[in-house]
Amino acid sequence: MFFYIFIASPIYVSTASLKVYKANHSPPSLVSMLSGSSGGGSTNAGRVLKKYILSWTEYQEANQKINLAAAWSKGDFIFRYGGLIDLLRRNDVALWHYYQNHIRVSVSENSGIVSIRVLGPSSAFASRLGNQILKDSIAHIDQMNHQEEQDYMARALRQKHEVQSQLNHDEAALSQYRAKIGIYDPKLLYASQLTFLEALKEQKAKLEAQYDTMANATPNNPVNRNMRAAIKVITTKIENAQKSFSKLSRDAAGYDPLVTARTNDTFMLR
Repeated sequence: MFFYIFIASPIYVSTASLKVYKANHSPPSLVSMLSGSSGGGSTNAGRVLKKYILSWTEYQEANQKINLAAAWSKGDFIFRYGGLIDLLRRNDVALWHYYQNHIRVSVSENSGIVSIRVLGPSSAFASRLGNQILKDSIAHIDQMNHQEEQDYMARALRQKHEVQSQLNHDEAALSQYRAKIGIYDPKLLYASQLTFLEALKEQKAKLEAQYDTMANATPNNPVNRNMRAAIKVITTKIENAQKSFSKLSRDAAGYDPLVTARTNDTFMLR
């Protein structure tokens, strides 16, 4: 009791809060704030900010603008900077640890709000240091966002170059395959040959029906011989068309993956 009445110096507290929102996220509504939900606030970003505020980097930033040693040296001989609590040490590392002990940072798990409490020997100093930390924190967040945007653009540009290179490779592979098989589009040719085969089969069926009718009605009609010859020619064409399907199927099987790869890479460049 004697210490607090006759020796201890008053400690002033300056409190500030801020919230780091996720990218492309609008501020929360009043309902979400009252309910304690995050409303787009990023708890992870809050933790990163807490680490930065207590870091050696921010300590140096604040110390360059505000004479922390002079301010915290005021007060009772026990708890002031360089006092008995610090074993009379006065150096940068000791001042940094003193800074960490007098800057209290907490992050709400529900809302993501970062709360900062600055302890100082005077209200003016505590308020000034709190404002400086807020200013530095906002600048740090802006810098991180800018760096993230630059990294994103660099990755996007690098991916674009990679896809363009892959597309050029796809075009070359497709061209080489066409030259190898001697067909521009085997899939299209396969469909065309299939249509042609169906037409031949239909024509053969009609001729056979006509031949059967005429052969029964007029067996000795010389036209029958011509119809048999026509049926034989069509049959040969059907057999040749059917033989070509095996090769066309193999050509189409190798052609489809190349076209699909080129289409996918073209779509990624849009």
